[in-house]
Amino acid sequence: YVVKGKTIFGDLVRWGVTKEIIEQIIGASMPDPAMKVKDFATANGLDFETIKAQLQAEVDKVTP
Repeated sequence: YVVKGKTIFGDLVRWGVTKEIIEQIIGASMPDPAMKVKDFATANGLDFETIKAQLQAEVDKVTP
C-alpha cells in the first residue's frame, strides 16, 4: 500500500494504521474518513510530503 495524493483517511485505517497514530502525525483529531490526506494537509497549512512520509512509515509497519 502506498500513500499518495488521492489517499483518504479511511484507506489508512483500512490498511491498519490506528486513528491514534494518524492523529499524532497530523496533530489534530482525525477528519472525515472520506477526506484526502493531501486536502487535509493543504487546508491546515501542513506539508503533505512530510505527513505522507510519516504515514507511509506507519503503513509499512502494519502491512506485509
